Amino acid sequence: MQLAPWLRERLASGAFTYLDFATLRRLDGLAKRVRVYLAAESYKPTGDGKKATWVGLGRPALASLGADTYTRHRAARAALAQAGARIMEVDARYESVTVERRPGGWSLIAVRRATADAREHAQVRAAIRAALDVA
Repeated sequence: MQLAPWLRERLASGAFTYLDFATLRRLDGLAKRVRVYLAAESYKPTGDGKKATWVGLGRPALASLGADTYTRHRAARAALAQAGARIMEVDARYESVTVERRPGGWSLIAVRRATADAREHAQVRAAIRAALDVA
């Protein structure tokens, strides 16, 4: 099997999202969907060895997260908070995944340990580059 040149270039540059299927198998429903969504988010360093991201919980985001089936916004937020707690139980990289009120509305906020992320990402990138060199 041969990869298209554009895909090889993207993989070689590190432009990919890594999903740990062992972790995903331990999640289900909304928690699994939120975990996949958070894996693709851009995190910013917080200066204390951690990285954080946030997602405003308007209707488009609720639909993307799979939490748009609730009749009340409060119920959707509660389900997302519960999903966040489950993600923290299963994935040690996450220090917190919470739903908080912020200026302008409610947000889902995720905080990860930056050192574990960087180490794991470097290992995966090295494995992908090695596989590309062989192909």
